[in-house]
Formats: sequence, structure tokens, C-alpha cells
Amino acid sequence: LGGDRFALVLPEVVESETIDQIMARLQKALAKPFVIEDTPLQMHASLGITLCPRDGCDIPRLLRNAELALDRVKASGGNNRLYYDPSLAEAAEFRRQMENDLRQAIRQNEFELFLQPIIDLEQNLTTGAEALIRWRHPKQGLVQPDTFIPLAEETGLIEDIGLWALETACRQLAEWQRAGHDRYLSLNVSGRQIPSGLPPTRVADAVARHGVEPGHLALEITEGVLLADTVKALSWLNALRERGFRIYLDDFGTGYSSLSYLKRFPVDTLKVDKSFVRDMNEDGSDRALIEAVVAMARGLGMNVVAEGVENATQLGLLRAMTCRYAQGYHFSRPVPADQFEVAAREIEARLGRHD
Repeated sequence: LGGDRFALVLPEVVESETIDQIMARLQKALAKPFVIEDTPLQMHASLGITLCPRDGCDIPRLLRNAELALDRVKASGGNNRLYYDPSLAEAAEFRRQMENDLRQAIRQNEFELFLQPIIDLEQNLTTGAEALIRWRHPKQGLVQPDTFIPLAEETGLIEDIGLWALETACRQLAEWQRAGHDRYLSLNVSGRQIPSGLPPTRVADAVARHGVEPGHLALEITEGVLLADTVKALSWLNALRERGFRIYLDDFGTGYSSLSYLKRFPVDTLKVDKSFVRDMNEDGSDRALIEAVVAMARGLGMNVVAEGVENATQLGLLRAMTCRYAQGYHFSRPVPADQFEVAAREIEARLGRHD
């Protein structure tokens, strides 16, 4: 059927047990190493299985069913087998409809930026915010990003969405600037946007058109983005830093090579993952880790933002270890941009009374 896809037809074989035995033999045979020019190579096989007449009898339908099952196996890591069931078709149809809706959302401007305040704990001041994309679907209402961002990345639509977010963030920064607020915004960047989806020249042009200082816009990346293509990521980051933009390393502490990246990549701020902040009340090791990150960052001239602060106890511990910045539900949930000023005033009044 293609360069690496084959169809195996088993006439008059209807027992699942027999089919499983045949598939197991096939996978075992293909798993044996092949020697090509004295080099042993090992393959694996992913199998999607559909049955006639249970799943249909016409060739196009059976092929489609087998491919749906195969795609699910490959998406789960491959080297396995799976029988077709109707839920796979339902999931495929849902994904198709979601992709169509997502394209419509880009055309109809159905996205919004919600802002979650970031607090300067030294000054008890709302110093900035993380910009978070929300999709206000005309029928489903507010759609959370974990529902549509993976699909946007898979289809490449994240590039259009990312450029919209950049323009919207710059407009917000310009509005704050006119109102006399010295705040910054951080934007999450997907690996699919680096380097061509969000070129440094395009970012620089956007802030210039809106009259915003580059230092007021931060780009948040995760360690996974750096792992994907180190050379491209480093070139992209250096180009942004040279133009005056801030670089944040998000979810710090959850990867395997974070410390080595701090030496190699131009990072301004570390965002400690909320999983460490959440458990630091009871878990001394999490508390020690955050203390170590704060001390290390201070020595390297970096800032630290503690994510996921949910209660006063966590806030007190962060103050005690002189962590400068924090965000989380204890201060505010992400709010629409037009509600941010109210949220900021409430946070600052509350922190002022606390002290």
C-alpha cells in the first residue's frame, strides 16, 4: 500500500485466537535482525486488524478501518497490534470536526488571551502575567488549551495561532504602557514554531509596530523544545536575546538535562514546575530542590518564578527562601484581559494587608 505499509488478507480466518497467533508469528519473524552490508538492522511491526463481515465487507471500508487501528497503534508507540472498533472511527470523526472548527476559529478570530498574574514577592506587586490561549467555541463554549493545542501542533495550525497570540500580546503591552504600568507578558512557544513559525524578525517587527519595548515580552519554552533540535533552538534563542527579548525556561526540574542547558542556552528566568511547589509542604526533598534552584539561579544572575502556588503556607515557604516571583491560584486564576486590572488591585491589596 506504500513504502512501509502492507496489507495482509486472511481469507476464511475468523477466530480471533487464530488471527492473534498469525500476527504474533509475523511480528516475531520481522523482529529478527537483518544484515545489510555487515550491519545488523532490527525492525518492528505495527498491525491494525479489521474483520469481515463484523466491521464491513467492502474493500474501502475495511482498509479505512485497518488504517484507523494502525494509526492508533503507532500513536501509542508502535510495535503492537490492535483490532478495529467503532470508537476509533468516532475519535477520527471528532478529530476531523475539531480540525475544521479550529481552522474556522482562526478565520473568525474566536481565540482569547487569558492572563495569569505573576507577583513580585519582594514588592508585593503584580509585575506581569503569563498569556494563556483560550478558544471560545460558538457551540462548546470556552475550550481549554490541552484540548486543542496538541491538534494545532500536529496539523501546523499552531503557527497561525502563535502569530495571533503575538499580536494580541503586543496590543496588551501597549495598552499597559499607555496606562503607565511597567509590566511584562510571557508567551508559551511550541517546538513547531521554532524557528520558522515564529521568526525573531517577526517578533521584533510586532513589538516595533506596537511601540513596545522588547524587554517587556518574554518567550517561554520547555526543555523538550531544546531537545527537539538543539542547533536550531540555540540559533533562534540567541537571535531573540540579541534583540532584547526575555527567555523563560518553563517546567524547570522535570527534564533530564536542565542544568547543562543553563550553561549553553541564553535563559533569563527559570519557572519551577508546579509539581514541586504543590508538594513542598509535606515533601522536604521538593522544598530542598526549590531552595537549591533559587540559590543556583541567584548565582547565575537568573530570576525564578514558582508556579502553582495554591495556599498561604506555600507562599510563606517561598518568601522564606527568598524566591522573588510566583504565580498560582492563591493569587488569581487566569482571567480575561479586561478583568486583569481588578485582579491585580485585589492581589496587591491582599498582600499589603498580609504584610
